[in-house]
Amino acid sequence: MNGENMTHKKIIFSLLLLALVVGVVAALPPLPCGYQGSVYIGGVPAPEGTVIETVIYTTVRDQVITTEVGSYEYLSAWVTEEEYQEGTVTIPVEFYINGEKADQTSTFTSMDLKNVDLTVGWAPTPTTSPTTTVPTTSPTTTVPTTTPTTTVTTTVPTTTPTTTSPTTSPTTTAPTTSPTTTVPTTSPTTTVPTTKPTCIPKLPHSFYGTVTLAGDVPAPVGTSISARADDDIWPTEHNPIEVINPGVYGGTGIDDVKLEVTGCIEDNASIEFYVGGIRAQVYDVNASSGWLDSYPFKAGGITELDLRTNMSVPIVDFAASSTTGYEPFWVQFMDTSEGYPTSWYWDLGDGTTSTLQNPQHRYFNGVYNVTLTASNAAGSATRTKINYITVQRSGGGGGGGGGGGGGGFYAPIYATTSPTPTGTPTPTATATPSVSGSTLPLGSNLALTQSVVIVAEDSLGSISMQSGMMPTGASGEPLLTISIRRIPNTDLPPVPQGAGFSSAGYAYDITPDGASFDPFMTFSITIPANEWSALQGRDLSIKWYNPDTKLWEDIPTTVNEATMTVSAKITHTSIFALFVKSQAPATVTQTQVTTNPTETPNQSGFPMDLIIRIALVAIIIIAVVFVALHFLRRKKPPAEAAPEVEEDWELKGLH
Repeated sequence: MNGENMTHKKIIFSLLLLALVVGVVAALPPLPCGYQGSVYIGGVPAPEGTVIETVIYTTVRDQVITTEVGSYEYLSAWVTEEEYQEGTVTIPVEFYINGEKADQTSTFTSMDLKNVDLTVGWAPTPTTSPTTTVPTTSPTTTVPTTTPTTTVTTTVPTTTPTTTSPTTSPTTTAPTTSPTTTVPTTSPTTTVPTTKPTCIPKLPHSFYGTVTLAGDVPAPVGTSISARADDDIWPTEHNPIEVINPGVYGGTGIDDVKLEVTGCIEDNASIEFYVGGIRAQVYDVNASSGWLDSYPFKAGGITELDLRTNMSVPIVDFAASSTTGYEPFWVQFMDTSEGYPTSWYWDLGDGTTSTLQNPQHRYFNGVYNVTLTASNAAGSATRTKINYITVQRSGGGGGGGGGGGGGGFYAPIYATTSPTPTGTPTPTATATPSVSGSTLPLGSNLALTQSVVIVAEDSLGSISMQSGMMPTGASGEPLLTISIRRIPNTDLPPVPQGAGFSSAGYAYDITPDGASFDPFMTFSITIPANEWSALQGRDLSIKWYNPDTKLWEDIPTTVNEATMTVSAKITHTSIFALFVKSQAPATVTQTQVTTNPTETPNQSGFPMDLIIRIALVAIIIIAVVFVALHFLRRKKPPAEAAPEVEEDWELKGLH
């Protein structure tokens, strides 16, 4: 009986171990989803060293650096147990190539390996940036300069835009027709990644039709078509989409890909459409309602909707913070092109090139030509300024110069200060910062007649406005002047305790108060390379100070890691500042079993604590199997001997 009780106890013990294993496995978060495939930038295989990231709900989940041209592998995406169980819809996975949103998206599937071929129209190549900032003082004596001359070359492509310098100069004729649209606005193609939806999305509204550029030119193959609405989910697998056949987007068939708009959208909410990043007008083919600026949302609807935009080949121009000086001579270039270019290629004259929109460069003794090629879906154009930068060897004072004219407008105004012996001035604002500002070039319709870029005295903050934008004052009057100045940290309005964010040390006051901009202007901060590393991974965001509520309010922010630039589209003047997410003190708890979604997983794509727990489960399973085998192999106890039977020696018949 004792042996039988012991056996029962061991069986109960084994069952408890199995229950423990089940409990541990149930507590584990879902295993990551793996990705591999090809990667192309602008139709060309991506070079080695390309950075590819997965993003879920605004959080980077993994990052790999390619080691082969045109392909990637060992990329993963992971979610927490809470995200996996609480999600009411499919969890979206976004991909970023060198900081630019890829055309493809995916969905999270635990323990799956997916092949996703990635493409992006353009992505910056990480370049070495200077570790010093642009000097804020200008030399005080003039140096002889050669009057720059200008050559302009324009190329209209037959299919897809190119960023290489054109070799021909065709004559450009004026378009026969031009849509009478309101001032086009750029599409928010680099907005922050998709956030977790807070409702069950409605059925998508699908669109297809024709698409033309200025002069009724069919949009070329590869042109991006997108649509946005309030409370939408964007981007998705079918928004944006690309033009596959010239002048046509989407397909008429039931199974053909169409442009889809979905999300927590109210019926009849306005949808705005963008062609190559430029706001488009729409025409309902079946309703014949005329050309409109937007279209109402209808859940489950399918609409044949033609699109047109006044996008044209860019009219290229650029300017510089200064064109003459003594070595080492820092220059901040500014693109002031019209026509909404989407990619740039600079030849800075000394063998250096750049694909940034507004690069910085350091020159030494010599005279340099500067060339800019700007491109968009309509084509590309080039402008060269001969003998544009003149630099002499150090010695005595020097003279500052102004940027080039033409189609652009650039108005930095620097304070007069004494030269300092240091070659690396700090970006920290002084107690009495100077103001950079300008008189705005308004036409008879009270809109800007040319693009405007104004740079703050520290050469880090800037505001830019496209030609055709309408600035107005606080009382609705035409806005004639605007300025931007760096604010010392001591003058920054306070951040409430427990707000979850803190100042990154960059704040600017844009005046006059109460001014507004239709549709918007762009506020940008370029972070010096020696300070950028300290801000990485800190969830950078631009906020504006509301004097009525005395609170800092959020603005959709774009962070470009390749250019070390943080920017936001703003519609009014105020105080704007860069903030970082506050770092909470680290705490250690033994009961925590979920992975913090803000932590970056290791290069293999699997969090280290997950690997440790998987190994622990494996050890427990092996132990349970060993115990089970032990019981199976035990010999059964020998049977009890039968009792001896007394032999009956009695002989019958003898009685």
